[in-house]
Amino acid sequence: MFDFGGNGLNEPKLLDFSDEIRSHLLEDHSLGPWAETVKRVFRKLLRDEGAALPAVSFATIQNARLDKLLSDILTLGHQQVSSRLRPRLNIAIAERLQRSWMARFREEFFNIDQTRQEDLSKSSRLKDVVFNKKAANGWELWKAAKCKTWLNLACAYRDGIVGAIKETPTKGRYGAAALPLLTGREEVVSTDTVRYMREARLSETHISLISHVGSQIRILRGHRLRSPLSPQAGIRYDGLYIVRRYSLKQISQTRLHRIVVTLERISKQPSMTELARIPLPSQMDDWLLFEKHEGEMIRQHRGEQSFLEWKLMKAQERMDRRQWRRALEVGAALTNARNANTAPECVTWGSSKMLPTISDLQ
Repeated sequence: MFDFGGNGLNEPKLLDFSDEIRSHLLEDHSLGPWAETVKRVFRKLLRDEGAALPAVSFATIQNARLDKLLSDILTLGHQQVSSRLRPRLNIAIAERLQRSWMARFREEFFNIDQTRQEDLSKSSRLKDVVFNKKAANGWELWKAAKCKTWLNLACAYRDGIVGAIKETPTKGRYGAAALPLLTGREEVVSTDTVRYMREARLSETHISLISHVGSQIRILRGHRLRSPLSPQAGIRYDGLYIVRRYSLKQISQTRLHRIVVTLERISKQPSMTELARIPLPSQMDDWLLFEKHEGEMIRQHRGEQSFLEWKLMKAQERMDRRQWRRALEVGAALTNARNANTAPECVTWGSSKMLPTISDLQ
């Protein structure tokens, strides 16, 4: 990974290293068991800066997100200092390394995110996906001209996972049925069973799922889904499930229809605890760049008014998501307290306490 002897640096392993450390910083607000490793790596990188021809190129920094790793460490270290907490991070080496890269690459280093944004549609996650000027809704803003996570449904369609850029059951390129859960809500019934609910017009109630009861289906979850299992951003493939039950009922007051789908996760797959780590920090970097790129496309093709409406919609979406997550945490605390008073042992989901149901939050 850190071979400075002429064989080149292993960028994929460097990216894995960067993601691992950044994830730990988010979860624990410290480097934890990685502290000595990070210090040793940063010393090697700093020593490399003194060479006549440094082995670390700008492309390596960009692709392995080493600039983001430095930034996250420095941000947390400065927060600890300003909060008058005892600093848990030694940021001196990180500061020296960042200054060295700024001096060596100058403007190129300061514009590194702009370079990444330009690369999104050329060779990165938006490759072969273009902006759709005639889109009628947010899911259709992008259309297709591989991985565990996608920026949008068009990217999943491009890779053959789904058969249409719509929130509906379809068969992908390889004949496997897939269901994207992008809106609505979901509750965890047991360790391997979830219940998905949605209120919509009859044409949007996934009636075709009736024929899939008892069959396997691929499940994709989007960040707008109100679920303890939804990803932080984008769309994530969450594995194979069996459709155990499908029910449909009309709501007389609104004339909408409510669907309830019970899904059972098939065993011997990566656990939901593992999948909850996706998107990784580097994938979140791409998500933020994608949102910025999408805003620029809307402004360019639809005008300033549409851009402002899009911006307001995104702000509302983020606020709703924060409130939902806050309610989820309160519900989890209430559930754990109730379980502690009534049972000697809590049911667990992976390494976490049993997640609350929708009724707990209500």
